[in-house]
Order: sequence, then C-alpha cells, then structure tokens
Amino acid sequence: MSIFLLEEILVPILELFEDDTQSLHSCLLVNRFWCHYAVPILWRYPFEDRWSGRHFIVNSYLECLDECSKEWLLKFFCGIFPTSVLDIQPAFDYIKFLRKLDYQALHQAIEFWCKYKGIDTHVITQDLEPDYVHPTSVILDILIDLIVERSTNLSKLSMSVVSHREGEFLDLSQYEEFACTFLPKLQFLDCDDCIPGNLLLASRIATNLSKLNIECSWGNDVEIFSLLKSQKKLQHLTVTKRWPHLDKDALENEILSNSLTRIDFKNNRNLIDNGGPLCVLSVCKNLEILCFDDWKPFCEDDFLTLATTSFPRLRKLVFTRCKPPIALATMIKTNGLNLQEFILTWQNNERSNPRHTQVIQAIAYNCPNLTYLDVPIESKDLQELYHLLCNCRKLESLTVNTSANDNKEGFYYSVDHFLPKMGLIIPKTLNQLKIFAPWKFSAESLQEFLETCQAQIKCMELYRWINDEHLAVVTRYAKEKKNLRVLILRWTETTYPVRQKAREAISDLQAFNSIGRRIK
Repeated sequence: MSIFLLEEILVPILELFEDDTQSLHSCLLVNRFWCHYAVPILWRYPFEDRWSGRHFIVNSYLECLDECSKEWLLKFFCGIFPTSVLDIQPAFDYIKFLRKLDYQALHQAIEFWCKYKGIDTHVITQDLEPDYVHPTSVILDILIDLIVERSTNLSKLSMSVVSHREGEFLDLSQYEEFACTFLPKLQFLDCDDCIPGNLLLASRIATNLSKLNIECSWGNDVEIFSLLKSQKKLQHLTVTKRWPHLDKDALENEILSNSLTRIDFKNNRNLIDNGGPLCVLSVCKNLEILCFDDWKPFCEDDFLTLATTSFPRLRKLVFTRCKPPIALATMIKTNGLNLQEFILTWQNNERSNPRHTQVIQAIAYNCPNLTYLDVPIESKDLQELYHLLCNCRKLESLTVNTSANDNKEGFYYSVDHFLPKMGLIIPKTLNQLKIFAPWKFSAESLQEFLETCQAQIKCMELYRWINDEHLAVVTRYAKEKKNLRVLILRWTETTYPVRQKAREAISDLQAFNSIGRRIK
C-alpha cells in the first residue's frame, strides 16, 4: 500500500521536471523505484536541443533491436559494425517511451554516430555487382521501422526533408498502416511541402492537430490548403519561407477560422514570390497572437485589408527584423484597445522614416491596456514616448530599444532633459525597465529619475555609458526601496569594487564588457 501511495505521489512530481534533464538524471540515481518512473519521462523527447551528445542515444536505440536485426546489421556491414553496441541488453525498451519523432534530428544523430564509430564511408555489399550505400540511410531505415513498431504514444512529429536522396526523407505512404494508428492522435506536426503525398495523407488522417509548423518552399499550395482546411482543433500555425495561396471563401466557413488563435510568419526573403494574400486571415476572428519575424516583403494593398480588419481578441502583435508596412499604424488604431503586448524592431537597413513616429503615436493614443512594450525610440520620438507613458498606465514591462538609424558605433544622444520627466510619468505598474537605445545621461539625472519614479522596479537593464557614479545611484535606490532584484549592465564602464558593493543590495547583478563577455 505504501508503494502504491509513493507511486501516486512520485509520478506527478517527476512530470514537473519533464524539461529539466539534469534533475531527471539525478532522480535515476536515487534507487530502482525512482529510476523506473524517471526513465520514461526522460526518454519522451530525446532529440530536443536540451540534450547533449545526441549520437549516444543512437547506441541505446540500436540496443533495443531484436536479435534478427542485429545479426543482419553485422552481416550487412561486413565486420566494420561495432559489435560491442549490439552485445548489450538494454535495461529499458527506450523506443516505446518516444513522444516526438524528429526525423531530421534522428538523421543527424545517426550520421554523427557513424562518423564517431568509423563507418562513415560507403559500404560495398557482397553481391555480384558492387553496390555503394550510405550507412546513415541503412541504420535510419531500421530505426524508423523499430519506432513504427513500438512507439505507440507518439503525439508530435517533425518530418522536414533532409535531402531528396532516397532514404533521407520520410515517406508516410510506406507506413500507411502505422500512420493510420498514430496520426489521428497527433497534436503537433512540423513539416515542409516538399512531399505532397505526405500532406495529402496527413489531411485525411491527422485532423486533430493543435500546432502546425510548415515550411512552404515548393509551391504545393493545393496540398497545404487541403491540410489546413481538414483541421478541427488547430490553434497555432507557423509558416516559414512563403505564405501559400489560400481560398478565402472556402476558408471562411471552416472550423479552422474559429480555432486559430496564433499565427507566426518566419524567414521570408523571397522578394519575387511572396505567395498568396494575407487578407484571407481576416476571417480568423478569434486570433489572439500575430507575429512576423524576418518577413521581408509586404504587399501594401494586401496588408491594408488585413490592417483594417478588427480582431476582437488580438492581444499580442510582433514585427521583428521586418520593414514595417505603411498600414501598421492603421492596424494598431483598429485593434489597439485589446492589445496587451507589442514588439517591434526595424529592419537593419531601414532608415529613419516618418512612419516610425506614426507607429509610436498610434500606440500612445490607442493602446491603453498594454502591459508589455518593446519598441525602438529615436531622439525625435521622445515626445511621443512621453505621451505613450502618460496614456499606457498598465505597463508592466518597457524596453526602449535602439533603431537601425541610431545603431552606429559611438552614436548617442543626451536625455538629461527627458529622464527626470520620465520618472514623473512612469506607470506605477511597471516592474521591468530595459534601455538599449543610445541614451546618455548623467548620474544626477538618473538619481532624479529614480527619486520621482513611483513604480516598484524589480528588474532593470541598462546599456553603455554606465559608470561607477551611475551604479552608486542605483545601489542607493536598491537599498532604500528594497524592490530591485535584478540589474543587468551591458557594455559597462564600472569597476569591480563598486559592483561588489552593489551586490550587497541587489541579489542578481550581471555585468558585461564591450564584447559581450560577462565580468565579475
């Protein structure tokens, strides 16, 4: 009875450490009972980036092969295959714990493992006609067959194509029986449109996705649309390289338009073919988060239609590494009342433009419910920043970022006239302040800002031109207010003794030199 009770308590606790590999490894060493319940959690996502030495996982998977497969490998590789790997009997059947199959990561791990074991050269089979094969592809096929047979709990699949060479892409039609078993349970799919058959098969069977990441590089828009419109529960869609041509009329009455709450656009540098119009998204009335990252071309007329659409639940809007569309200010005016988070960085080669000021103005007068704001502020925008702080009284986090126009070595502008006034109007709700813009101010201005600031700032990050006098001012503030817990100084000119004294009042003080290295 006590063992059952311990299991009932232990397993939910271990589940909390699903993303903490180091802690789970420690749990393995407690005793056999703990090990028995920690191993299945540890081996759910073995190819995530948080794992180190992925190729060692291949060892454990090969150990799980049956004797017949092991003998075939030894015979096929004609004595160059390491027999020590196949002689070991695994303590667990690690394959059956797998929750996410990442085809590309598995391929890379096997490729590295082959080089590590010295079998990275082509193998000549013992037929009448010599045949050159790739060891990586052979082992990959065997492990995929093993996963198909034993991994009954798969809920996530990443099957991006490695290359067009046979054996380096996953063809679901070869495992249709297996696909019909696990695809209906699939919640996350990461793929590209290189193999149209995979998309068509998924559109028939994998209809319960909650998250879909798809790279649209090959123009198979019909198959992409078929996959999208088949979804019943899709909430998060990420599209890279290109937005496909979608039928707005067909999409309008689909369940998809009601279920989608987040759309991410990433890494589109195709200046010739930008794909289909974005205005089809206007039917997604439950959209909460819309993000564009490194999305170069915007068709202004198309974006204007999107910008004038009201999304009643839109709470987060992100434009990073983009050339902002002209209608961005219009979009903020249309949906600003609901916005809680707004992040914006200009494209690196984007010069100073009046639309930047228009965007800051639109935020200042139309987004009263913002809690998180990260925007570039140029010297000409200080007055608009003042109005923004006066009107956005619910701000909890503010990042004053640098713009491409100001991001030049040695460039700065003085804010001694502005910083004290900023302290008077900072919202009381603010607890995090980051200043990356090239602001230069005296220790006296900083002191006046902190004295007049009514917010309980818990985290502060300052960039450049911060010397010992500035740090002494912040230290006094931390001792008096007792609320500042984190202070990060980048490109700092402070000295070690002053930083040590500051650490007596600030529990987490981090300092970095001009090349980004952390200093004591």
